[in-house]
Amino acid sequence: MIPTVVAIIWMLGSFIVGLFCIHRKLGFWGGFFFSVLLSPIIMILILMMTRQSTDKTLKT
Repeated sequence: MIPTVVAIIWMLGSFIVGLFCIHRKLGFWGGFFFSVLLSPIIMILILMMTRQSTDKTLKT
């Protein structure tokens, strides 16, 4: 039971990190993938140290 709850929380955290990565070069799937591999907490720290993409196509 507990491993299932931990896995659900891990995936939910990875999904949230993926949402934060949408406007970055990594994109949603890259952020989600690395968050699953490393840790959502580590990816949030990496996101805080990097800046958003300056690509003009992302601006609406």
